[in-house]
Amino acid sequence: MLRKLALSLAIAGVLGVPNANALGLGEINIRSALNEPLSAEIRLMQVRDYLPYKFNPEWPMLMSFL
Repeated sequence: MLRKLALSLAIAGVLGVPNANALGLGEINIRSALNEPLSAEIRLMQVRDYLPYKFNPEWPMLMSFL
């Protein structure tokens, strides 16, 4: 019973994942000090045919970490 549940959850997880493309991150330049809001510049590596307006970074949901 437990194996069937684990298998069905794994299949549902694979089928329910939205499209996520990975980016290569390069050097990170941090301009903020401790206890200040983060201000940083992150260089993107291996960006091919992407235009700047197509990037939509988002913070993950809290449930992703539980």
